[in-house]
Order: sequence, then structure tokens, then C-alpha cells
Amino acid sequence: MIKKICIIFGIVVLGIFATWWYLSFSSKIKVSVVVPVYNSEKYVYECLRSLEKQTLKEIEFIIIDDGSTDSSLEIIKKFQKKDGRFRVYSQENKGVGKTRNRGLKLARGEYIGFVDSDDFVNENYFFKLYEGAKKYDADVSVIEKFIRFDDNRKQINNTFGEDYLPKGVEFTEDISYLIGNVGQQWDKIYKKSFLKKYNIYCLERKLHFEDEWFSSLVALNAKRISFVKGAEYYYRYNPKGITQSSYMNRKIFIDGLVLYDELMLKVKEANLENKKEKMIIDNIKKKIDWYYKTYNKNNNLYI
Repeated sequence: MIKKICIIFGIVVLGIFATWWYLSFSSKIKVSVVVPVYNSEKYVYECLRSLEKQTLKEIEFIIIDDGSTDSSLEIIKKFQKKDGRFRVYSQENKGVGKTRNRGLKLARGEYIGFVDSDDFVNENYFFKLYEGAKKYDADVSVIEKFIRFDDNRKQINNTFGEDYLPKGVEFTEDISYLIGNVGQQWDKIYKKSFLKKYNIYCLERKLHFEDEWFSSLVALNAKRISFVKGAEYYYRYNPKGITQSSYMNRKIFIDGLVLYDELMLKVKEANLENKKEKMIIDNIKKKIDWYYKTYNKNNNLYI
């Protein structure tokens, strides 16, 4: 009888300690990084290795295998075994939008970031982004540039920073600097409370350009934006990927029109001042024009 009581008491104490540790650790997490993975066995090790080496220590990595049929999950689990910051989940294939949204729900950090499983980042990436975010209490912290490269490590070009970021400026309350950067979701970190307040989420329908939906909602609602140097995101250029090779693809073009039609409604709901609303609408029109020119190169796409 005494032995059973001791065992029960030990289990209760262990449970209390585990709960205390979980809550204590959760409250200290500065950044949660969401990584959807699908059949990325060729690249996922390099991606997770770059996360493992992050200089920001109060960080967690939420790795969600989206029904991979290769060895991706096996590679991911090896990181989980040796590093408690890696939280690994697996599910039937649901698509990147639903997978990212699951990551958003699981995230315990003050800020949330995303990394694609075939890309990688430099060691100070999340430290720099978090430092900039905290310095200005920013809703979103943006990197100066990302670096495109191919499988041979040939650098294609540096993009984004030189075109959209104000030179020498580390902080702004002007969302116009985000408007030109609505094409990617992974080059920023976002305050979790900000995403919740404005109900910002990933598009779950299987439309192309889902990154632009999320980034547009951020641009519509962000009030405080910080810009960061020294945080480098390495984007793997895949010439066989959907967004690089599917010219004259009617579905992709129509997806773009549907996406921006819905974004127009969000623009109206945001009640922005006329100048900023016009900037966003003009940017949407430019992107639709770009889609048409890109996917109608042989003039055989009719709508």
C-alpha cells in the first residue's frame, strides 16, 4: 500500500515538474520557426543544420512533415533526438498552407518565422531579426535581402533589399515599404500577438502564390516595421519548380486573379488612408499585369 502511494506521489510530482518546466521554457522562447517539409530528403539536412547553429538560443523549431514519401522524416527525427529545440510532427499530405497554419497554432514564441525546407539561413539570422524587432517593438522585422542560388552554389543575384528598403533606415511606420515585398513569407519574423490581433493566417486552398496572401495581410495591418542587416536567407532557385517553369499555365494565371480579387476585399476592409490604399491597389494591378505577360508569352492564354 505504501509502495503504491509512493509511486502515485512520484508520478504526481513528476507531472507537476514537467508542467512547470514546459510553462517556464515556453515563456522564454523568443522565436518559433515553422518549417513545412515534403519530400525534401536532398536538402532538408542542410536546412535543419543551419537552424541548429543559430546563435539565438531561446528558439524552437517546429518541423512538420507533410506526408513525405522519401526519407525526409527519418532525417528530421535525427535532429529531434539530439536537440530538444526541434519539435517534430508528421501528418497526411495537406499542402503548405494548412501545414504552416498548424505551425502557427503550435508556436510558443514571442515572434514567429518561416523557413522552406530546401533553403537555409546564416547563423545570426534569427538573432538579428529578433534584435531588430525588440529594439523598435516591431510588428514585423524584415531582412535587407535574400540570396538566390542554384544546386551548384552559383549565386543568381541578390534581390529585394536594394529595390524596396529605405537606405540607412532601421525602422518605419510606413507600410509602403512592405507593399513591394508581398511575394515571400519567409524573409521576416512576425509578432505572434500581431498575427492573432488581425487574424492573419496562411491560405489553405491550393492556390499558387499563397505566400503573397499572407504577406499582403501583414502589409495591410502592420504599424511598426524594422529592417535588419546581417540576416541572410539563402533561397534555392529551382528551374523545375512551379513558379519557374509553368509558363502558359492557365490555372496559375487564374489563381493569381482569384487571389488578388480576394485581396482587394481585404484592402477595403482595412480602411486605410486613400494614399496607402491606392498604393496597394496599384501594386496589385501591376502584379496581375506581370502574371499575364509572364504566363502568356506565346499569346495563347485566353480568359
